[in-house]
Amino acid sequence: MIIDVKLDGWQFHCCGVLPTLGEEVHWCVFACDPELVPSGEPAQFYEDHHEMEDVGFPTSRISGRVLEIYRESVLRGGDEALGVVGNALSAGGREQLQSLSLDDFVAGRRVLVRLEIPDGSELPPYQAEPDEPVWRIRSRDELGEMLNELTGRLAEEYLEIAAVVRNPEQSSIQMTPRASGAAEFRMSRSSGDEDGIEVSAGDGFFRLVPEPQSLLEIEAMLVAVAAGNISSRVLLEDSRAPIFRIEITGHSHQTWLCEFQLKLDELGHDADRYLRPRIEAGDIVYAPWSG
Repeated sequence: MIIDVKLDGWQFHCCGVLPTLGEEVHWCVFACDPELVPSGEPAQFYEDHHEMEDVGFPTSRISGRVLEIYRESVLRGGDEALGVVGNALSAGGREQLQSLSLDDFVAGRRVLVRLEIPDGSELPPYQAEPDEPVWRIRSRDELGEMLNELTGRLAEEYLEIAAVVRNPEQSSIQMTPRASGAAEFRMSRSSGDEDGIEVSAGDGFFRLVPEPQSLLEIEAMLVAVAAGNISSRVLLEDSRAPIFRIEITGHSHQTWLCEFQLKLDELGHDADRYLRPRIEAGDIVYAPWSG
């Protein structure tokens, strides 16, 4: 049986091993909307190693052999891709790869892997989002309009040193710096039951209150990340329960700290595969976005 599995870069920037041609992989997947799969193409799924089942999506764990790897456009209605000329593909565009690196996940692109899996493998059913997702409703309120104004301005300001994808329908922005070793920056309005503003940078995840004053905080965090004032430490007091500590340092000694512990024995058989490369890399001090 042949299926296609889509990989998102944010999942692999923090942890995980990129697949290679001919390799046997073991992934957790959830289904794409079958109505969006081009006619004649295999069924499509998303790989996920950040526990989508925890938010109610049906998932399955599959094993398969990598037959082909493609880089494809992720641009959708509402997306605006800026500064990715030569990197982004046109909507619907796809090109085959012989090898894969994190550079293939620059803003505006996703990777699709064609797998051969055993006949009769259990695959998850598709579960649609609500007709009017909460993130779309929130994008139209006063805070959503303020966030969209902010992301538009930030996209213009950082265009020369980062590739940018922003989506006003989600009040979101993804900024991939061109400099090697620099931390990616993402911001979006929460899509969960509890409203909030979600920011990720490097290995870290930060949640801000859904209030106008948080816009100043977002901008201050981005300035610090772009200056390279972000570090990620791995504490190994217990080798099976590493602690990750991500710190962003802004002006006037303002800091943002994200700390979390991962208990590998509770994360299933894929934990070592996904997390071991990040743990072995040790502490990271990210590079600035520009010299």
